[in-house]
Amino acid sequence: MMMIHNMSYGERFVSSTASVLGKHGIGITLGSDFDEYRSQLLAARPDHAVGAPFDLKFHHLNETNAIWMIGRNRQGKIMHTQAIRLLDLGRGTLGYYFLKQFRDFPPPGLPIDMQRSRYRMGPGANRMKGGVAYHGEFWIGGTPGEYRGSGFSTVLCRLGFWEAFQRWELDHLVGFMAQTVPFKGWVERAG
Repeated sequence: MMMIHNMSYGERFVSSTASVLGKHGIGITLGSDFDEYRSQLLAARPDHAVGAPFDLKFHHLNETNAIWMIGRNRQGKIMHTQAIRLLDLGRGTLGYYFLKQFRDFPPPGLPIDMQRSRYRMGPGANRMKGGVAYHGEFWIGGTPGEYRGSGFSTVLCRLGFWEAFQRWELDHLVGFMAQTVPFKGWVERAG
């Protein structure tokens, strides 16, 4: 007897991602309750505050417009976080949205005077319309070489992107990051 299996690219991606994470004992939890997210982060990373783009004090986040992902190692310790939320551009462009609201997205841990800062849109942001989501809170912990620098950032980031594209009709996924991050090549690996 012969069987023909037809797996879509998405099914292959999910299967290979589950295999990689499973081999390393990493379990993933997804959610949209950002009070729960903050509580879990406070217990695991007491020195880290949830960034303003994902803080319920500033934004109304729920299952319709935001998700978070937490990865745990075999011992149940949090080794990864990321969050994604929809942006309401209305009928405008991402460039116009950030021109008015970029101060709602300060990079965590960087001493930037947001009141004296300004946003200058590039041509790409000025062309982006439609479904746009903001990606942030991306962190990988563990001892040096355990997870960081071992390819997990690519797998975990793409899994977050996959979840966002499955939930929402997205045309673009964007984020702000410290200058050192793209210089390390993370943007190319994640993209």
